[in-house]
Order: sequence, then C-alpha cells, then structure tokens
Amino acid sequence: MNFNSSSSSGSSSSSSSSSSTVVLVVVVIVVEVVIVVVVVVVVVVVVVVVRVVLVVVCSSSSTSSSDISSSSCSSSSSNSTVVVVVVVVVVLVVVIVVVVVVVVVVDSTVVLVVVVVAVVIVVVVVVLVVVVVVVVVVVVVVVVVVVVVVVVVVVVIVL
Repeated sequence: MNFNSSSSSGSSSSSSSSSSTVVLVVVVIVVEVVIVVVVVVVVVVVVVVVRVVLVVVCSSSSTSSSDISSSSCSSSSSNSTVVVVVVVVVVLVVVIVVVVVVVVVVDSTVVLVVVVVAVVIVVVVVVLVVVVVVVVVVVVVVVVVVVVVVVVVVVVIVL
C-alpha cells in the first residue's frame, strides 16, 4: 500500500515538473516575441523619422547645391540602413543571450527549444526589418518627390 502511494506521488511530481517546463518555455517565448516586437516598432519609427529628415534635407539642398551634396545624401541614407540592421541584430542577440542564460539557470531542459525559437525569431525579424526599411525608403522618396513636384507646380502657377 505504501509502495503504491509513493509511486503515485512520484508520477504526480514528474508530471508537475513537465508542466512547469512547458509553462517556462511558453513564458520565455512570449517574452522574446514581445521584446522583438518592441524593438521592431522602435526601429521602424526611427527609420521613418531619419528617412523623412534625410529626404527633405537632401531634396532641399539638391536644388541649390552641386552633385557633392546628393552623393553625400545617398551615402548617408545607405549608411543609416546599415546602422539600423546592425542595431536590430545586436539587440536581438543580446536578448537571446540573456533569455538563454536565465533559462539555463532556471531549467536546463528547455534550452534547446528556446534557442531554436530564438534563432527563428532573429531570422524572421531581420528579414522583416530589411523589408520594412526598403519599403519605407521607397514610400518616403515617392511621397517627398510628389510633394516637391506639387509645390513647384503650384509656385509656377501662382507666379
């Protein structure tokens, strides 16, 4: 009788530990996803602001300056894209390292799952950020060109 009760308590403790492991994996994945979403939103906002400022400044300076200003504008624009991608990758790597260290300290059985999920999240986010940066650049350039053309046409008509 005592043997049966001890075996049942052992199986219940193992099932509770496995359920706690599942909960830990879910919590870690949710935390990673939230951090990644916040990073992507911040990066996209910064990229939009930087691109708008660059395009406005470059379009206004290109009308009154030489080819040097346009080349410097294009180089600064491409440099800002590289900086954005590097910052996103660095932030995501730091987040993954911190999460993996925490998981190793808490429970080493979920490290593989967390690492796989983290790698997938990094790949997806880097691709998304690159695509968003390219799309934002195209949209901002088109909008600014259209605005400049409309302003020039209105000024010509008024004058």
